[in-house]
Amino acid sequence: MNETRGLFVPSKWLRQTSFLFFYDSLNTMDNLDPLQSFWENLLSRNPTRIQSAFLSLDPTSKQVVIAHLQKMATDPGWHPEQVESARAALETIQSLFSKP
Repeated sequence: MNETRGLFVPSKWLRQTSFLFFYDSLNTMDNLDPLQSFWENLLSRNPTRIQSAFLSLDPTSKQVVIAHLQKMATDPGWHPEQVESARAALETIQSLFSKP
């Protein structure tokens, strides 16, 4: 058992194995709760999935989500993949408002 200042620190093997089980559980849509599923769809970079997720929201929630995506796309500290996904979502959402 590894300990640092009295705290249990799992071995490298245990950390890797735990991550793999966690990651595997996230890869099946059946295991996602509704909130996780919503964000998975919204940040999927798939216009159909983005539109479906966004259009499922009430008007107030739509504004909150747009504001959050704008922060993700512009504020520092987000992973580059998250930034790209937020930008893709914003572009898709903008296209919904620009349709005749």
